[in-house]
Amino acid sequence: MKKTQQIHDSGYKYIFSHKGFIKQLLQSFVPMNWVREIDFNEMEQINSSFIRKNLKNKESDVIYKLSYKNTPFYLYLLIEFQSTVDKTMPLRILSYVIDFYEELIKKEKFSELPEVFPVLIYNGNEKWTVPDNMAHMISTHTKELREYLPSLKYHKIIINEFTKDSLIKIKNLLAGIFLTENLKEGELENYQKILAEILVKEVDSQLKEAFVNWFCRLVDNENIKPIQDISHITLEEAKTMFAQTIEKIKKSERKEGIKEGIKEGIKEGKIAAAFKMREEGMALSLISKITGFSEAQLKKIFKN
Repeated sequence: MKKTQQIHDSGYKYIFSHKGFIKQLLQSFVPMNWVREIDFNEMEQINSSFIRKNLKNKESDVIYKLSYKNTPFYLYLLIEFQSTVDKTMPLRILSYVIDFYEELIKKEKFSELPEVFPVLIYNGNEKWTVPDNMAHMISTHTKELREYLPSLKYHKIIINEFTKDSLIKIKNLLAGIFLTENLKEGELENYQKILAEILVKEVDSQLKEAFVNWFCRLVDNENIKPIQDISHITLEEAKTMFAQTIEKIKKSERKEGIKEGIKEGIKEGKIAAAFKMREEGMALSLISKITGFSEAQLKKIFKN
């Protein structure tokens, strides 16, 4: 499914640098009883720069130290940016968690290691078909060996699996972000009123500001009039802000469409010229020099 715009590394890391969005993530997208026992006032973001030097651009990690019944544990949030599904994800998450534990051991002494809750957010277009446990990647032929195999389950949040209605019903800003991610080209305009209503109802002014900044990052927002006091934004102001941004997105998409059309027209013109040159008996090497196509490309063009 083609979406309006993909958020990338800086956008998501910016969103989840706000504790309120971590709270919304756990309360709205992790349906587990222990979430109700979390003391969200005790959240602390951990510097994750030490995590795996070979962490790829297609992913990003955010780590928080949380308190559950006065016991510390860690949320390890991995955000997957690539459009295709990586079958090795369970292995990757296992390796990242092990690296994290190793780093903890270097800094502190533990009689027992703290719990780590790994969460994956995938915002690609393809259906997620990867097992949610490392153990499920390993083929076993005897029951006696199973208990010796590595096992780590991660909680997956696959944005494209949520329906638009289910995200709207959640009625918070993070669900609004996921909703925006799930929209096809041209659909955003139909949901601007809903997004505006969600924004106005949010009581946390920092989350409001973060959401507006994130939304404006969907395009170059230099010509969008900023709202001075986001904490007191009205529904009409929010609608105007969304309408301005959406119009700019549409203009950007039209420009890209024109560019692609021009490129395609130039290519078609070169192909027509190549056929004409061949009809006139010109050598393949000369046609290649004139059109810019390689000889291999020309052979394929002429074959079709």
